[in-house]
Amino acid sequence: MRLVRSFITSAVATLWVAAVVCVPVSAQGQEGWEPMRWPLLRDGWPNGIAFDCPNCVGGLSLYVRVKVGFCDCSQGVSNDDEIDRVGDVDLVVSEFEPEGVGSIEQIAGVRGRIRLYRSGERRIATLAAGRDCNAIVATAVSRNEIGPEAIAMSLARLSGPDILRFIDNKMSGR
Repeated sequence: MRLVRSFITSAVATLWVAAVVCVPVSAQGQEGWEPMRWPLLRDGWPNGIAFDCPNCVGGLSLYVRVKVGFCDCSQGVSNDDEIDRVGDVDLVVSEFEPEGVGSIEQIAGVRGRIRLYRSGERRIATLAAGRDCNAIVATAVSRNEIGPEAIAMSLARLSGPDILRFIDNKMSGR
């Protein structure tokens, strides 16, 4: 009986920790984001969709769009030169510096890259991937460091059903 009680107590404690620690992290990826007007200057590509999360790691904005026919068809976004070419950092700020090399990541279900940039007080992350010769480009902007938590929240938001639907519609010409 004592062994059963110990097992049950341990199981309940584990579930409580999972509920308190794990669930809010995954839920934060979709909650707290408010749609906003597209804030970036007009260029040769259609505007996308934009979101603001004022309570996400000190404030985070995310701009997402698809650039049809603007990606390396054979390799997608596979290196820093390609992410620099397809990204929208230059629409956020005119002068910026990369903070090192980018990293490989799944972006909206597609293999791509993430690269961090700095411009004065602003921190910017470009998250880009290529599918069917089209670029999926997301730009995360903050006045704080864009660390692993902000990246995870941005990636989670990019996996939201509304954004996936937006990407699919744009890639199919709708």
